[in-house]
Amino acid sequence: EQYIFILLNELLNEKYKNYYLKYQYTINSITKVNNKPNNEFLKMDADFLILEKNTERPIVVIDTKYVDIYKKNKLQNYAYYQMISYLTGLNTGVYRNKGISAILLAHGNEGNTYKIPNEYCDMYVMTKGIDILEDERIIKDSLDKILYEILV
Repeated sequence: EQYIFILLNELLNEKYKNYYLKYQYTINSITKVNNKPNNEFLKMDADFLILEKNTERPIVVIDTKYVDIYKKNKLQNYAYYQMISYLTGLNTGVYRNKGISAILLAHGNEGNTYKIPNEYCDMYVMTKGIDILEDERIIKDSLDKILYEILV
């Protein structure tokens, strides 16, 4: 996870200068209703969040999963529900209905894209495979291809 963070951070600093990366970003916009003395939040920690530098608007939430997308331990439904929760938690306040994407990074060659129904904006959960056993440059190029689809 930290290795991917370093590579993503380098990539944003080199190529996507209008964005910055947060590590272990806490999403705490979903509050507990019946807790009057001190409002507790449903705390969710995303591995990475890419934000727009000028507006602080969340653009992409990324979570790493160490499974092979197409093997026996493929991504389970809970991983997708987790990403939908992140999207819901980030789609609040002034950034409501601005659209945000979620990426599940896992080991593998391909992936899928799922559109989350919303009448005001498009939100997507994407599974993207990268080979974390490859050379650093190849991993970084794979991450670049993934980000290019969203940031350009």
